[in-house]
Amino acid sequence: MLNSLAKVYCNLQAYDKARASLENVLSLKPQDGQTRLLMCRAMIGLGDLPEALAQGRQAVELDPGNYEAHYYYSSALKHAGQLPIAVIHGREATALRLAIPPGAPVPRHKGGFDSAGNELLLWRVLTRFAAAGIHGFATAGTLLGLVRDGALLPFDKDMDVALPFREMNAAARCLEADGWKEDHRSFGLINPRSFVHQKTGFVVDLCGLIAETDTTSAAGGFWMANIPKEWNRFTEFPPVQLKKVRRREGHIWSLVHPEQWLESLYGDWRTPDPHFDTVLCAKNLRGFSLLTECFAWQRTVAMLESGQLRKAEAIARACLRHQPDESLWQLIIEYCQKAG
Repeated sequence: MLNSLAKVYCNLQAYDKARASLENVLSLKPQDGQTRLLMCRAMIGLGDLPEALAQGRQAVELDPGNYEAHYYYSSALKHAGQLPIAVIHGREATALRLAIPPGAPVPRHKGGFDSAGNELLLWRVLTRFAAAGIHGFATAGTLLGLVRDGALLPFDKDMDVALPFREMNAAARCLEADGWKEDHRSFGLINPRSFVHQKTGFVVDLCGLIAETDTTSAAGGFWMANIPKEWNRFTEFPPVQLKKVRRREGHIWSLVHPEQWLESLYGDWRTPDPHFDTVLCAKNLRGFSLLTECFAWQRTVAMLESGQLRKAEAIARACLRHQPDESLWQLIIEYCQKAG
């Protein structure tokens, strides 16, 4: 009963309440693997990585056949920068999940996305950045919606703003002064950095870019602190060419050739693809690093669990191109096709 309550608290991101409930259970049943994995999940949410690692390790030891134990332990390991071990447990979580029928599709909530209000937030952020000498501009799904559809993508969880990586700290200070707070669950990621608007709960991801030495491209991606550079996830974009545009909200920076930018990331960006996963299906992904693989296993499990089989299949197909000798990607494709 208390475990069920703790799981509800975790789903609601009420991690303090989850921890309090789980501490009561552990005082009575310290060898319960399910309680340990829930405690690992709560500690990840609270940003206590040492405790998350300790709880996740015990969860796996107590219940090695539980895919969730491997999943959350892998997540804690990833946040802690222990990527080689995180990959092992992420893969194990995926293999164990394939032995279970797919979850029921999770319905997408309608009506909660304030497209107009969120777009106003975007313009406010970009105008504040431009006024502060920060070269921020719309990228990824935010740019895709604006260019292709003339508005933010419906039900998008966040907005993506690219900027020179050297301007990241200045951008963070600018956001914090305007009512945004950095999401601590980004943990060791130094790029991108996520900020939550305190009044609306909307999220902006600051995506840093570094110009390549040959000036023929710009490098972005997911980068962690204190790990070997080659472990990070890198993406390649065309050279950044910006122009200042006047809007009624004020001046903003905008790409001179947004279509080229979108093509580098999406390929055929004009055709909507609801199963495209920006992290793993990106056309401009450079190699298949340890951090990329961590995300691959974890996102696959999440898609299988939520019944999003077409997206799980799309991820597996994209990963199989990078890892043609990894048999588990083919098994995922077959699993999705059989279930679908």
